[in-house]
Amino acid sequence: MTPTPELPPAVVRHSVGDLRLTLIDDGPLAFPAAALGADHAPADVTAYLEAHGLPTTHVLMSNVAYLVESPGGRLLVDTGLGPHVFPGDTHRGGRLHSALEAIGAPPESIDIVVLTHAHPDHVGGAVHETGEPRFPNARYLVHEREWEFWTSRTEHEHPVLNFMFRVASTCLAPLQDRIETFSGDHDVMPGVRALEAPGHTPGHTALLFESEGDRLLDTVDALCHPRLSFDHPDWALAVDVDPARARDTRRRLLRMAVDERLRILGHHQPFPGIGRVYEINERFGWTPTLD
Repeated sequence: MTPTPELPPAVVRHSVGDLRLTLIDDGPLAFPAAALGADHAPADVTAYLEAHGLPTTHVLMSNVAYLVESPGGRLLVDTGLGPHVFPGDTHRGGRLHSALEAIGAPPESIDIVVLTHAHPDHVGGAVHETGEPRFPNARYLVHEREWEFWTSRTEHEHPVLNFMFRVASTCLAPLQDRIETFSGDHDVMPGVRALEAPGHTPGHTALLFESEGDRLLDTVDALCHPRLSFDHPDWALAVDVDPARARDTRRRLLRMAVDERLRILGHHQPFPGIGRVYEINERFGWTPTLD
């Protein structure tokens, strides 16, 4: 049988005022279903997924990174998985870089790279396998608590966390001389503000885009699943470093999205990841829409 050629990455363009976002699907990730409710009995998670006709062994998720083009320059939000492979998964990621070349945004044209947090699917493409920065002219921004946490050690006794620390070390250490850390909420460039959203990781960062009266809230990984994260925002993900703070962050961002009628973007929602939050009978939900 003739090998099937690799498909080009999925790309969608979206505007927030005069900010142009190019959303790129870096490739799917398989996430163990039981990990969606790490503080609940596996039977409870299975029952929820079965009730909604969803797979009970794993959840296949998109992994979105994106380019922002504005009068202030070119900003890249996260760098995809790169060459890395999560334990138990197969490598289908790392499509970001070919997509950037295809849309006319080569690495040397990127002015700023924001690393929302240091999980492998967000920082794995920050450097070449030789350790050289992939975006040679860019400033790299990351929350100071995120930098401190992931550079404090290189190994962990848990195999998945060990993988995460190894990738973080591999990708962050070569950037030490060009990393700029920040604390609190932080203006990245005109129209783009980083918001503290801790819990998933210590320095997990959301982003708020505002331009010409239009607004979009990037919740990043605070809301990972298109149903369960909204139906049960108090359920903890297995990879939440601080589950209590993660729950508070989810609740806060959901409240903000509803009260301020914001479109939201989630990096693991079905591609391209943009939708709106609604609230009915004190329960939240998400529906995909670009409007």
